[in-house]
Amino acid sequence: MRKLLVCIMLFGSMAYATASEERKSEVPVSLKKVEENKVLFRYKAKPEGPVTVKIFDENNALVKRHRVFYKNAFAKLYNFNEIGPGNYTMEILNGQSLVERLSINLESPSNKQNHFVSSNLETLRDNAFRLSVRSEIPEDITVSIFKDGALLHEETLDNVPGLDKVYRMLGVSILSRIDFYISTESGYFKHILAR
Repeated sequence: MRKLLVCIMLFGSMAYATASEERKSEVPVSLKKVEENKVLFRYKAKPEGPVTVKIFDENNALVKRHRVFYKNAFAKLYNFNEIGPGNYTMEILNGQSLVERLSINLESPSNKQNHFVSSNLETLRDNAFRLSVRSEIPEDITVSIFKDGALLHEETLDNVPGLDKVYRMLGVSILSRIDFYISTESGYFKHILAR
């Protein structure tokens, strides 16, 4: 009976380790076409090592390879202007493990807004920023804030005509680089370097 109990305990701990390993390999990665030939790549988890981005053309030829060394979630903007339009595949590797393979088509025109959208960022005292976004029609607005390249805060407001919000950088050094990325469902995108 004791041997059976030990076997059950060992099997139970192996099943738990396997389940936790499966969860660890599921990294939320996203690509979003933000301008005609620009793609925003987001890695929404803590990397276990250097992240490698490989870009292949439609003939499966490697056209770009980039290694990223961040310790937290991050985002990178990739400009395809030098490569040109076409069908591409991006492979995202964490160390030697393939995390995601994503396809991008840069031949079709991007989904551009057919209405007016504007955004403005104002620096306030006490390590704070006021972000204002205005849209002629209500739509989803996503705000992503990065500190030194790492994702600090992200939120999506559903079906709003805009926003006027103060973001306080509590616990963030005034020497840190702060980037705001604003995007809407209609295709508006703006990157603002706050400092």
